[in-house]
Amino acid sequence: MAIFFFKQKTAYEMLRSLVGSEMCIRDSFCTALSCQRRSIPSFHYMVAAAGGTEISCAEYGTFGSQELSDGILRALGGERRACLMANHGMVCFGSNLQKAVRLAEEVEVLAKQYVYTCQLGPPVLLDETEMRIILAKFKTYGVDPDKVGTMDAFTRLHAIVPPTRQQGAPPC
Repeated sequence: MAIFFFKQKTAYEMLRSLVGSEMCIRDSFCTALSCQRRSIPSFHYMVAAAGGTEISCAEYGTFGSQELSDGILRALGGERRACLMANHGMVCFGSNLQKAVRLAEEVEVLAKQYVYTCQLGPPVLLDETEMRIILAKFKTYGVDPDKVGTMDAFTRLHAIVPPTRQQGAPPC
């Protein structure tokens, strides 16, 4: 995995203000899809790990250009933490370097699985409603139940709530 710290003008400044680490990745499967200018659709629920119902492919722009930076911002759409960049590879970010690397690894695995799936024929995609449910579950995974209670009704309805521990049951 080749990792390049990402210093695009507007996109870099925006991402840097929101998170701790970002990177541009040129792994094989993400790059192959980006060279086809293909997004990764909702063929697998883990696509939601990147923060959206698909992993979009940003429009092409020369590396280091404002056009590439603007395309990345459009592809991220304010909620996503990863996107492909046409004819470049992938960019992702996280609150720290470890989380950014973990997301980069996950997106590359998804890209590989998507390429393999497409070899068998068109994949069956999860619909928008199912992906919204999955996003709500991801949003609440490991979150204190009190904090979940302050979230919107849809998220609360689909929240992952840990089971209550039986009295006297041994800890896991």
